[in-house]
Amino acid sequence: MKKFFTVFFLFIITISALGQDVHSPIKISDNKIKIDGIIDPKEWEGAIKIELDNETEPGYNIKPIVNTTGYILYSDYHIYLRFEAETKETVRASIRKRDDTGIFNDDIIGFDIDTYGDGRNNLFIGSNAYGSQVDVRVMNALQESSRYDMSFDLEYESEGSISGNSYSVEMKIPFSSLPFPNGKDQKWKFSFFRKYNDFQISSSKSDRDNSCITCQFDDEVFFENIKIDKKIDLIPYITSGIQGEYNMNSQDIEYEKISSNIGISINTELSKSLSLELAINPDFSQVEADVTQIDVNSAFSLSYPEKRPFFNKGTDILKLNNP
Repeated sequence: MKKFFTVFFLFIITISALGQDVHSPIKISDNKIKIDGIIDPKEWEGAIKIELDNETEPGYNIKPIVNTTGYILYSDYHIYLRFEAETKETVRASIRKRDDTGIFNDDIIGFDIDTYGDGRNNLFIGSNAYGSQVDVRVMNALQESSRYDMSFDLEYESEGSISGNSYSVEMKIPFSSLPFPNGKDQKWKFSFFRKYNDFQISSSKSDRDNSCITCQFDDEVFFENIKIDKKIDLIPYITSGIQGEYNMNSQDIEYEKISSNIGISINTELSKSLSLELAINPDFSQVEADVTQIDVNSAFSLSYPEKRPFFNKGTDILKLNNP
């Protein structure tokens, strides 16, 4: 009986492994591809080609009504992605700020990756037809409302171009901006994704009875002997200000002494799994400005997403969700 279960277990593992295609793209030099959204076939010679041939919503793993193709290359320091997408009508897209939620009304394409291969870490890196960016960290949360982290921002380039009823997008993603295990050789699970009107199209089949989306990725990509630039972020600041009060008697403004402040924030990667962050007299008001909101007779206080790097990095491990 013990032998039977051992054989059965190995059989299941073998079937699971056979269900995933492992792609080994060729390595190129960083100056070969110009990220401009205009496709030059010579730049993309030898790229891995993957069709997005599954409509997962509203259809269930059926052939999509439009054609979409993704391509992968890589260099020592970057991943290069290319997408070609057809439409049935005029391309729906607008030039937007990064992570503008209105981008989900556009036709968007993207790259879903699980760099740890554990089914718990999913990063979506996307763009619309104009190259406007959207990136999301999908966390292993119990509640749907807590699953998507839009405050997560990666450093990457994206450019798009529209030609009639189709568009192309090129992306360049630094390895240094992605979280993954230590090592020069990396194998990641991934899937290409497209949202076209109300249709969701993927390179992977979907199992609606399985809540683990990352576990359903059909493809793996192998990057060999990559090089990783260690990130060092230095954010110094100097501020000064002056204030005064209007004197009714002299009709002059009486100013106080000029106040000034200085500080610095340092963030450095010791390895891909260990980083050090240091803030000396931080001034968090110098971080990206909040979007203007108008509060008139509102029953609720205004809410802004957290943009301060010191409070964002690694916070997912501290978030607890009620079942």
